[in-house]
Amino acid sequence: NDEKVRRMEKVIFDLVEQSCFAYEKNDTKLALEKAEEAMKHEKSLSRYREEQNIGESDLSLSGFVILHCANMFTKCGMNMEAMNLYNLILKNKLLPESSQIRINIGNIFLQSKNYTKALKMYRMALDQISDQNSKLKLKIRQNIAATHILMNQYAEAAQAYEIIIQEQPNYRSVFNLLLCYHTIGQRDKIRQAFIDLLKIPFSKSEDDYPVSIDKEDRQAIFVIEAIRDDRLRQLERKR
Repeated sequence: NDEKVRRMEKVIFDLVEQSCFAYEKNDTKLALEKAEEAMKHEKSLSRYREEQNIGESDLSLSGFVILHCANMFTKCGMNMEAMNLYNLILKNKLLPESSQIRINIGNIFLQSKNYTKALKMYRMALDQISDQNSKLKLKIRQNIAATHILMNQYAEAAQAYEIIIQEQPNYRSVFNLLLCYHTIGQRDKIRQAFIDLLKIPFSKSEDDYPVSIDKEDRQAIFVIEAIRDDRLRQLERKR
C-alpha cells in the first residue's frame, strides 16, 4: 500500500513538472491540462488513503497541487476558476502561509476593477508577512498605493508612498508622491518631495510597471501586479 502511495505521488509530481515545462514553453493550454490532471490524481490519492486507512491525507500536497492549478487558471485568464481554488485553499487551510494566496486574490480583484476588495486582500496579506520579508512588503505597499490612485484617492496614495519612502526610498515612489501632493494641492510638501527626488539616482529599471517579482523569483507561487497605465503615469506624460 505504501509503495502504491509513493507511485501515485510520483505521478502527481511528474504532472506538475510537465505543466511547468509546458508553461515555460508558452504552451498554456497544455500547462493547464497537466495541472488539472495532477489535481484529479491528487483527489484519487486522497480517496485511496481514506479507503485503505493509510494515515491522513497530505494537506500540503493537496494545497500545492490546487495552488498550481489555480495559478494556471490565472495565467489562462480564467479568473473565476482560479478564485474558487484560492478560496478552497484558504477555507480548508491547505497551506501554512496564506498571505501569498491573498496577494493572488487581490490581483484578480485588481484586474476586474474591484479595487475595494483588492485593497482588503493586499492589507490582509501585508499584516501576515513578517518584517524580515521587507522586499515583499514593499511591493505590496506599492500595489496598495497604485490601487488608491485608481480609486482617485490621492491622499491615501500619498500616505502609502510616504511609508514606502521611509523604508526604502526609490525614484518612482518619490516621483509618484510628488504628483500626489500636486493633485491634492499640498504645495508645502511638493518642494520637499522634489528635493528628495533630486537626491535619488534614477534607475531605468524602476520605470517598469507593473511592479513584479524579480525574474529569479518567477517560480514563486505568488505574483505581484500593479497597473501599467495608472493615472499618475498619464499625468506624468501630459506634463
